[in-house]
Amino acid sequence: MIDTLRLTAEDAISLVERREVSAAELHAAYLGAIAERDGELHCFLRTCDEPHGSSIPIALKDVISTKGIETTAGSRILEGYTPVFDSTVAARVKAAGLSVLGKTNTDEFAMGSSTENSAWGPSCNPWDPSRVPGGSGGGTAAAVSAGLAPWGLGSDTGGSIKQPSALCGNVGLRPTYGTVSRYGVVARSSSSVLAGVVGSGMGRPHVGLHHLGVLRDRGVVALGEDLAARQHGDLERALAPVGQLDRGAGDELGEADRLDQLERARVVGADLDGDEAAGLLGETLGLEDRVARHASPPLARLALIAALNGTGGGRCWD
Repeated sequence: MIDTLRLTAEDAISLVERREVSAAELHAAYLGAIAERDGELHCFLRTCDEPHGSSIPIALKDVISTKGIETTAGSRILEGYTPVFDSTVAARVKAAGLSVLGKTNTDEFAMGSSTENSAWGPSCNPWDPSRVPGGSGGGTAAAVSAGLAPWGLGSDTGGSIKQPSALCGNVGLRPTYGTVSRYGVVARSSSSVLAGVVGSGMGRPHVGLHHLGVLRDRGVVALGEDLAARQHGDLERALAPVGQLDRGAGDELGEADRLDQLERARVVGADLDGDEAAGLLGETLGLEDRVARHASPPLARLALIAALNGTGGGRCWD
């Protein structure tokens, strides 16, 4: 019998890798724990009976779009809404072999700090069910603390990952805005919401964040605008080549070239240092001299990502 209450994410991964249990057996063990204990806690709004990955399961807050799985953002307004696409973070955890265990409770449209304001009823703190688990992502935090999930994904605008994790006695990691794509996440505030990880100890969220990827494709234009403006103060100068792309070189690109550039941006992402980014930015836009004169390496790196994202028919993917 698998004791999910004391099983950390790393321990669960080790069990699967050593073939002591299969992914399907582990998934079933967590479903059994949910069936036994979630009636009192109400962490989950729905569960997935069959695993679709080769590794451990993960719980997703109900604001994260999941293909074929109802996503309501804790509201009856979206009752019956089943996305036809995966959010970027959901796609990435699936690509890493994790299977979706289920969708967890949240304050309606993530507007709350106690998970008492869900249209589907409140969640409870596993340490004391008479108390709240925090919010808006109280369902995810409570599920991890109660051993109903090894880890989970949440969203954070003003504390919706960190605060419920603190109240439930685990660790919530809110990444820097822009480092993890928010594409497909129902946003309370598009300019500040992001996806992050909840785990039972310091190492667990870090491992989970690795599966999400950083500085990749969708949602990174805002990173360039935010970080460059705050840290360097000369965003306009650094992104001047992007404006040139809009007026000149970009208009001559065919659709195949645009898609090729987007793919290059997705692949290289955070792997380039500043000098390499400056070189690729100049090469891509045909503006080597201008980039060399006006963009410092850190800003060139941000401008590269913004520019290549912007060539895809003008869509920011935010």
